[in-house]
Amino acid sequence: MSLLTSAGLIRPKEPGNTIAGWDLAISLTLAALGFFACVYAASALPSTFCQSFRTQNVWFDGDCWMYADAMTNRLGLYQGTRVHPLLNFLLYIPTFILRTIGLANAQAVLAIIGILAAAWVAGWYCLARLVGCREVESALVAVLAGSCGGVTVAFPLPEAHAWAGLSLLASLILVVRYPNRVGIVWHVVIGIISASAIITNWTLGALISWKRLPRLRALKVIAITGVTMLGLSVIQKAIFPNAALILTGTHQWSENYSYVPSPQRIYEASRAFWMHAAVLPTVGTTDTFRRDQKFFIGPGQWPHPYLSVQRSALAFPTIIGAVALAGWLLLIGLGAWAWWHQLTQPFLGWALLAQFSLFLVFGTETILYAPSWLPYLLALIVFAAAFWPRRFILPVLVVVVTCMLAHNARTFAVAADMVVHPDDYPDLMYHLDRSIPPAETP
Repeated sequence: MSLLTSAGLIRPKEPGNTIAGWDLAISLTLAALGFFACVYAASALPSTFCQSFRTQNVWFDGDCWMYADAMTNRLGLYQGTRVHPLLNFLLYIPTFILRTIGLANAQAVLAIIGILAAAWVAGWYCLARLVGCREVESALVAVLAGSCGGVTVAFPLPEAHAWAGLSLLASLILVVRYPNRVGIVWHVVIGIISASAIITNWTLGALISWKRLPRLRALKVIAITGVTMLGLSVIQKAIFPNAALILTGTHQWSENYSYVPSPQRIYEASRAFWMHAAVLPTVGTTDTFRRDQKFFIGPGQWPHPYLSVQRSALAFPTIIGAVALAGWLLLIGLGAWAWWHQLTQPFLGWALLAQFSLFLVFGTETILYAPSWLPYLLALIVFAAAFWPRRFILPVLVVVVTCMLAHNARTFAVAADMVVHPDDYPDLMYHLDRSIPPAETP
């Protein structure tokens, strides 16, 4: 490593780097931009996405209506807590607070959507500063994080995966800010935060404990975290009667969402994991997301295609998309090089590998789950921004951020128009089964 730094190839991390006082102003500015950008994007989508079951799964297999109902209705029928352990708490309590101060249900839901985006952007600025990036590079990383394709899919509407991304980001910030903490309670808290939105994200908390603690102590932390999560799940069910206990009745997920890793599946999932999550491809449609279910269009139902990019090609139809994708992959490579030679966070590679392995065999629309692995890829870019020479990394960041923001904004606008004006896209409309009336739709 000393040869690299002496040759000027990699700039070492500035020791003792912390968040300065005026960084608060920058992070708040970025948070405000993230808030209003996400609210603006949400306003471009039909309000019925949060009001009617008939729009379920339309937006890239997202469950927008179900999550919106869980945010405003304590007695709702949401049972996703089998795999989203504490999501009822996360969805309902913040919205309840906003409703208590006078916001209507729809306003509270929209405000929470914007707040999540604000926290996401500001959080990445803070993490980059903690790792050692300068202010400009940190701001660029924050904008890059907010403009990723997976973020434009998951954040503008109520979704569990937005919370999943934030829980991972919060865990990474705590680990970087307090690198020498070895207490059991602290590691249990990290485990609970990482697993709160999606149980599979617990891999981050478990790996942090495993890499930083003696083996027996790490196993103790993992056991305590599991028991605590179960206890919180029981408390959650007492408050939300229709909530399911953690990991109960998960057979439907294994039946409808799991795949044999065939060459076609590996290709599609890998493309979505490494590329589509950053740079959106051309938006297409599908007639169904489930093996045991078809979606129906009948009188009074929502007559539009179900958006999907699972089988879409890369972003090469546009020049800026190709530049953004090439720059993204370059930044990932530079970040992986810096991480490998520094190894300040050894758990990062294992966590990324665990997520990649999971989504090779799980998920009908892979990009919807992007917030569950984007934090790891973005963390590599933070390493690249912190350790490579500024004269090289800064222009790359500027080009990638500019192209990705422009490309994904345009692609999002097309996707939004497809669901607002479906008749303008007759070639994308599938001939769905119209034989079952709306009342009998599953």
